[in-house]
Amino acid sequence: MYSIWVLMSLILSRFSPHIADIASLNSSQPTDKDLQECSTSLLCALSADIQHLWNRRRDSVVKVMGTKKGNDGSENLLFGTGFFADWEGNVLTTATIVTEAENLWVEYQELSYAAIIVGKDPVTNIAVISLLKKPEHFVPILLPECHTATAEITAEGSIVVAISCALGMEPAPIGGLITGKNIIWGSRVFATTYLRSDIGMCGGESGAPVFNSDGSLCGTLIASLPELHSSFIIPKHALARIFKDIVQHKNVSYCAAGFSARGQISEAGGKEVVISAIDAQKIRYSGMETLQLGDIIIKIDAQNIVHESDIADILFFKNPEDILHIQVIRNGKTFQIAIVLSEKTF
Repeated sequence: MYSIWVLMSLILSRFSPHIADIASLNSSQPTDKDLQECSTSLLCALSADIQHLWNRRRDSVVKVMGTKKGNDGSENLLFGTGFFADWEGNVLTTATIVTEAENLWVEYQELSYAAIIVGKDPVTNIAVISLLKKPEHFVPILLPECHTATAEITAEGSIVVAISCALGMEPAPIGGLITGKNIIWGSRVFATTYLRSDIGMCGGESGAPVFNSDGSLCGTLIASLPELHSSFIIPKHALARIFKDIVQHKNVSYCAAGFSARGQISEAGGKEVVISAIDAQKIRYSGMETLQLGDIIIKIDAQNIVHESDIADILFFKNPEDILHIQVIRNGKTFQIAIVLSEKTF
């Protein structure tokens, strides 16, 4: 029981570092009264921090609404969650409602605002909409300026809080933990690494912003895992890349490199990533050196390659016609290969 309270202290201290650390009580066995008082203090501090986060971020979140005619001619109501992502009043939300809705609007602080589609990305199910008239007061959640594959994302075990409009209700906070990272789920391959959380999504929560314990943006709820009472989150730096492309170009372009790679166990017992297939019709080199099957990929640009998912993450943040600099080992020798990326079609 004592170790549970120590663990609880370490976790909740992420929210309130000023509170007493129960682990410091290891010099003497705490009494039941000590544990109860510490528990009450921790829970009160946690509650206060979540309320502070809620009060700070609630004016950024909107309810996204739409209507769609059914087969019988009746109008069906659609709803989702979104948030202001810049000072221009652009709202980042789920592409599902934008794709299906025949009429689209946003509800914010009990007022309705007509909206139009800026653009959408069916690959990540993200869309951007713009209000025909902006509210007099709103607080955007500004996305990171830097959006690269090496950007730090929220770690497993971190406490996160989403603000969502579940089932078309008003925005409200819901908490959970980051439980993993996935780029593959079953037969589905994501465009980049997603975070997995134990926040159980229901209707209307796709597009909801998710925050770290310090109030900074973690990402956006985008897909439900009902069998695990869980959900997937697109990390904030991936969101920044998608948002920028949609606002500037109305859609999102993806890159193809012309080769495939797979992970395997090296002769030394570690992990390595090797070239497993090359599409001679699509790969474009910038230089004389070329890839060969079985080449061991050491680096792409300045990033070490440990898993094949590292390659997908790098490509996600590239643009067509960018140069990919690949360092490989072949028969004990190191080679530098440059590839011109092409646009990927789906």
